[in-house]
Amino acid sequence: MVTLFKWKLSFFFLQLDQNHHSFFFLFLALASKKNLFKLTH
Repeated sequence: MVTLFKWKLSFFFLQLDQNHHSFFFLFLALASKKNLFKLTH
């Protein structure tokens, strides 16, 4: 359930990436800061 949610969230931000490129990478930076990056990989 959590993995599916994170996959959908990643897909959502990938859609935003077309118009909000810097925001997408800002989210990735914050996610890795909170160790969420480890959980998604």
